[in-house]
Amino acid sequence: MARRSTEAQALDLLERAMEQPSDARAGWISQQDAPKAVRDRALALLGLGQDASLALMTGGAPRKADGGPIPERIGAHRITG
Repeated sequence: MARRSTEAQALDLLERAMEQPSDARAGWISQQDAPKAVRDRALALLGLGQDASLALMTGGAPRKADGGPIPERIGAHRITG
């Protein structure tokens, strides 16, 4: 039987960590009995999820979108009306 990859193990660990309160997830991952590479990858994936929420524009997007003039062209297409 083939060993599971570090990525697969880290994803499993991250999935189990999601059952913990959000402020306790990193500590919970660090305390698990898993290879260091798996714990490190799970922590990196956990950090990506937190950073992504900062980059996702929600709520304010319509206000930003209506702030500029309508372009005359979009790519090769001319806007006529």
